Amino acid sequence: LLHNTTKESYNLLENLLEWGRSQRQATIKPIQIEIQGIVSETVQLLSSMASAKNIKIETEINNECKAFVDPMMFKTIIRNLVSNAIKFTPNSGKITLNCNCNNQLCTIQVSDTGVGIPIDRIELIFDDSKVFSTSGTNSEKGTGLGLKLVKRFVDKNGGSIRVNSNEGQGTTFTITLPAQESN
Repeated sequence: LLHNTTKESYNLLENLLEWGRSQRQATIKPIQIEIQGIVSETVQLLSSMASAKNIKIETEINNECKAFVDPMMFKTIIRNLVSNAIKFTPNSGKITLNCNCNNQLCTIQVSDTGVGIPIDRIELIFDDSKVFSTSGTNSEKGTGLGLKLVKRFVDKNGGSIRVNSNEGQGTTFTITLPAQESN
């Protein structure tokens, strides 16, 4: 319990710090990264939170998947999407991360069997003028900034994000990022 509370506090603080950094015109430093390594590292970091709820996390990532992004921003994107999925997935649920890349684009999906997002909130989750925090399925707390930060970092890296959600069935976030430096 103490370990999970510490992880939650760390994630909250990390989001607040990242949000502050994103408010400034921080310079992004994109390089070509291997997706699998960062995703594996993030899943490992969040594994105790998932284990506490008996949530299974599966990854389906081709070893060849690469993206041309700022690595710190990419880590924040993945960490926020996975921790959000854990937060809103009930006990014994499932989270799947998959990645498909070609020469131009890298598409990453984070899907869960969680509670879903109400249809009237989907448009608001990325809106900087609307900050709301919803407790997770085990009363986990959040800042209400995580998904806004994800959107901001995806945009800064020349990507796009889409959401597909069904209340009571789960949510899928689909991120598309450049696979290589544009000329």
